[in-house]
Amino acid sequence: MTEQPPLLSVCLITYNHAKFIRQAIDSVLMQQVNFTWELIIADDYSTDGTREILLEYKRKHPEFIQLILQEKNVGPAQNWLDLITKPKSKYIAYLEGDDYWTDPLKLQKQVDFLETNTGFAFCATKVCKLQENRLEFINYEKLIFDGYQLLKKNEITPSSTVFHRKYLSFINKNFLMNFYHGDWIFYVFLLKASGCNGIIMDFHGTVYRKHGNGLISAASFTTLLRSRIHDRLYFASRTNNMHERKIIIFSLGRTIAKYFLNSFRDINYLKAILENLNSIFYYFRFFLKNFFNILQH
Repeated sequence: MTEQPPLLSVCLITYNHAKFIRQAIDSVLMQQVNFTWELIIADDYSTDGTREILLEYKRKHPEFIQLILQEKNVGPAQNWLDLITKPKSKYIAYLEGDDYWTDPLKLQKQVDFLETNTGFAFCATKVCKLQENRLEFINYEKLIFDGYQLLKKNEITPSSTVFHRKYLSFINKNFLMNFYHGDWIFYVFLLKASGCNGIIMDFHGTVYRKHGNGLISAASFTTLLRSRIHDRLYFASRTNNMHERKIIIFSLGRTIAKYFLNSFRDINYLKAILENLNSIFYYFRFFLKNFFNILQH
C-alpha cells in the first residue's frame, strides 16, 4: 500500500548559513502540530560547515528530515526549484536558512486557517526584522489582498508563508527563473493561478534576519535598483493584461523617483542612478510606448 504524503512539508533553503542554520532548524522542531509533516532542506553546496550541521540533524531525525544536497553550486533559483517541487503534501511552509520562527503554534494556526478558509491561496505571518541584534516590528498597510494589490506593493516575507501546493502546477516555474526577486512574483502568480486572496495573519511568528553591519554599500544600492527595474520591466513586457502593466509601470516609476529624491541626501542613491542610466532611459521609453494604452485602464 502506498504511503500517504504528510499534510504539510516545511521547505527550508540554505547556502552558507552555518551561523544561523541551527536556529532555523530548531524553530521548525519546536513547532507543536496535530497533523503529519516533514522537513525538507535544500543546500546549494555550502562550504562554510552548513552541510555538516545538516547531516548532524539528519542523523538525529532520520524519518522527519529529508536533504537535497547539491553536488555543485547551482544558484538560488535552481536550488529553490528543486526544493519546492519535491513535496507531495497538501501544504508547503517555506523558510530561509538565515531566518527563524518564534511562535511554536505558527504552523498549526496557519494550517487551521487554510483548512477552514478556502478563499485563500496562502497565509503569512507578521514578521520582525533583526539587524545588529535589534528587533524591529514591521507595520503592514493591508492584511488581505489580491494579486493586483500585491503587484502594487509587496509586504510578504517568504519565510512566513504557508501555501497550497496544488496551485504550483498552474505556475510557469521556468518563467520565475528570469527574475532577480522571484519570491515576489511567485506569490503574485499564486494568487492569479488560484483566483484566491492572500492574508497576513494577525500575529508575529517569523524573524527576518538582515545581514551586515547596517551600512548599505553603493554596490548594493545599485544592485537593488537594477534588479527592481529588470524584474518589473520583464514582467510588464510579457503580460497581456494592461491593468497589470499599468500597475507595474507606475510602481517602477515611484521607485525611480524615490531614488532621485534620496540622491540629494545620500550619494549612494546618486551612484545607483548614474550606474543604471541605460535601464532608466529604457523604462521611460517603455512608459511612453504604453502611455496611451495605460491611460485607458
